[in-house]
Amino acid sequence: MAMQTQEQNTMLAQLAFSLVQDTLSCKTVEGDIELLTGYSAQDFISSTPSFGDIFHADDIDLRDMLFSHAPGNGALLLNLRLVKKDGQIAILSARYRKESDFGELTTHISISLNKSSAQGVSLIEARALANLTAMFENTDDYIYFKDKAHAFTGASQTLVNITHGVETWQDLIGKTDYEVFPAEYADIYYSLEKKLFNQCMPMAREIQPVLDHNGKTRWVDNRKYAIYDKSGDAVGLFGIARDVTEIKLTEAALRKSEERTRLAMIAANQAWFDLEVATGEVEVSDEYPKMLGYTPQEFHTNLKEWQANLHPDDAAEVMAALQRCMQGSEPVSTEYRRQTKEGGWIWLYAVAKVIDWGANHEPLRMIGIHMDISERKKLEEELRQKAYVDYLTEVNNRGHFMELAEKELARSLRYEKPLAIFMIDIDWFKRINDSHGHKLGDAVLKRMAGICRTTLREVDIIGRIGGEEFAILLPETEIQEATEVAERLRSAIAAADVPLKDGLPVKFTVSIGVASVASQDDNMDVLLNRADDALYQAKESGRNKVCVAAR
Repeated sequence: MAMQTQEQNTMLAQLAFSLVQDTLSCKTVEGDIELLTGYSAQDFISSTPSFGDIFHADDIDLRDMLFSHAPGNGALLLNLRLVKKDGQIAILSARYRKESDFGELTTHISISLNKSSAQGVSLIEARALANLTAMFENTDDYIYFKDKAHAFTGASQTLVNITHGVETWQDLIGKTDYEVFPAEYADIYYSLEKKLFNQCMPMAREIQPVLDHNGKTRWVDNRKYAIYDKSGDAVGLFGIARDVTEIKLTEAALRKSEERTRLAMIAANQAWFDLEVATGEVEVSDEYPKMLGYTPQEFHTNLKEWQANLHPDDAAEVMAALQRCMQGSEPVSTEYRRQTKEGGWIWLYAVAKVIDWGANHEPLRMIGIHMDISERKKLEEELRQKAYVDYLTEVNNRGHFMELAEKELARSLRYEKPLAIFMIDIDWFKRINDSHGHKLGDAVLKRMAGICRTTLREVDIIGRIGGEEFAILLPETEIQEATEVAERLRSAIAAADVPLKDGLPVKFTVSIGVASVASQDDNMDVLLNRADDALYQAKESGRNKVCVAAR
């Protein structure tokens, strides 16, 4: 089906900025910026507010990239969201250019803001258009098309039923999600489209909430597919969202009742099994071998084979659950890993119940279900990592470091064991970022964390507690030994470097402040302050040094 869209692009404003070291100032504003943002040109020139302050919270990454000394490659185009003076969200296309004066440590940035308005489908065969219109008006799914500026170019009537302020799907054309959905929901939908366009993904998918006309939350399986022109560039997207509210409700029911889990999965014919206890023979539904990478025809299993393919770390717990099931009349559930055809592991959630008993109450037949929960386990692990681990350096984040440090300090005071702490700061880190860009700065932070891991003991606790600032807790370590360790660490870092694609490797050093427990009245704040004072002394006395706090 041949389809063409026409877009009218009107430049609304052009802004010029100067970034001198870390100070950003708006120099000129041309065009009708007030129509676009609600703020006047003088507001931005006088920084009331600063232009960077009105970026949408989820586009701070774009703001930091725009207003940095990192070089740009010609005039580049991107989409961004601004929070207008009245609180509304504006989606704009921005073309920007950077010019750097390294002698003055100044970067000049010009940004042209455009708002695109789609005029919809203009050239399309009459029959295809009739078919498309019939689909829009009769489908049960939420179907839509958008251009690269996130504006609708077509939509099904079902989508209109969950939007606000429009009557027909034609009314949606040219509008963005921010004009027809509450802002918090539009943020969710935009984030998926941002991944699609910015990460050059062919498809993005997420289970997302929507509000019906009664104000009740429903759930859709939202899938967005990139649309490409003949040159292979993404020019828009096609989306289809299917209402999965009933599935979500079923998942909630599964968590509340193991018995309801069994009945729901059997009713849905999803990965059930039927075990003859005496022989160990097992019959399974077709979905079960598919979970494991087999075809139903090649998969044959029994109780012994199943047991042999349990993950060693889970086997004891799973077999204990099996025994509880054999001895009782209530369903028993468990989660475990099972080996696949390719030798990998998937996580399964299993619920089982004995339904036939012999004359002496011996179990004869057991039925149950299996559900692949690998994605949920992966998400749980990702959430755990985000809660405890610094995403860049993969050491403890500040919150988790403090939690572990408090426990270790309590143990040290209780058993009167020595305890030392380092405060570490990368010397001249800002210069590294300004000279080589934040990507190289990130590489320095990773290298620093890696050296800490290889130099220190496994029991030592490493945490990133600020931008380029780290803290290390050394259990059962006297101050003299800690000072020697700090010096060894400082020396290892000074000997390391970070390679550049073009040019000589970048070397860096650290300053380290060392402190230790001095009395039973010490707490983590006292220790950190003491180490921080020593760190300040190391930096003031020339950097690339280890200084020990006075006790």
